[in-house]
Amino acid sequence: MVAAAAARPGGALALASPSSPTSLLLSRSLSASDLAAAAAPRRPRRRWLVAGVPAVAGALAASVPTSMLRDGGATLLVTAGAYSLVRAFDALTERRLVEQNLSRKIVHVLSGVLFMSSWPLFSDSTEARFFAAVVPFLNCARLLTYGLGFFSDEALVKSVTREGKRE
Repeated sequence: MVAAAAARPGGALALASPSSPTSLLLSRSLSASDLAAAAAPRRPRRRWLVAGVPAVAGALAASVPTSMLRDGGATLLVTAGAYSLVRAFDALTERRLVEQNLSRKIVHVLSGVLFMSSWPLFSDSTEARFFAAVVPFLNCARLLTYGLGFFSDEALVKSVTREGKRE
């Protein structure tokens, strides 16, 4: 933005900002093309935040309390961890590196430990308990949908059941 253009000795023009106390020290010589570009009308630029998210999303995020953002992020992180834990033992059971009964027991024990160790990730707000409750609810709903046969994943069924059957 051109605030003031002052003539310098020798005919060169300098860009100066009256609001800056060091504007005279930081001024630089401008060519005719620089002045023409500065005088040309500018299109409004679309502002982007990290990873291509529009500034509108940033404004919405700014209006949400930080505790809700923290709890939502913790919920996503712990849900991904729980899903990854079950998938890892599915793969180990499928490759027959771990027996089915042992895999099931380890998944149950580690799921509880993972969930309890994730509690400090959630805030101290009243709503945090609901965000934390989403994790076991989603895991339960996922296991229920596979167990009732709405979806099929035999490796999952084998790793979390005693006999490897849906029944």
